[in-house]
Amino acid sequence: MTRGQESPSGDPSGAVRIVERLPTVDESLALRRAVGWTVHDPDATAEGLARTLFAVCAELDGKIIGMAKVAGNGSTCFYVHDVVVAPGHQGRGIGRRLMERVMAYLATNACAGAVVALMAAEGREGFYEPFGFVRRPTASLGHGMTQFWQG
Repeated sequence: MTRGQESPSGDPSGAVRIVERLPTVDESLALRRAVGWTVHDPDATAEGLARTLFAVCAELDGKIIGMAKVAGNGSTCFYVHDVVVAPGHQGRGIGRRLMERVMAYLATNACAGAVVALMAAEGREGFYEPFGFVRRPTASLGHGMTQFWQG
């Protein structure tokens, strides 16, 4: 993964920076906690971060306020996850900017016909449609299935 690459800010104040880097374990857990998502064990989070193909963070005044990550095999199968912006910073285009960077990564790394999947939170599906994601089911695809491992 390319680390530390910065993009120009689309934020009128120029204050929010979009940076290609992994969030730290603490940053990742804090963002998930802030939006009410499951907070995983720190060791499991560290292992997952180490296996991440691509990550991008939104920073404001040196503090992370958003992130997006991509997992997968790096060629034919990708999973976009943890697309999250901290409460108080939502609705300002930060999530869109994170996804634009994710899509640029995919354009460079995904082969023709690759599967790119994500699970949108209820009511957030429309956010992903401009990036080419489709709601399921369709005429040829079922609803899809998910299991949250209880191990």
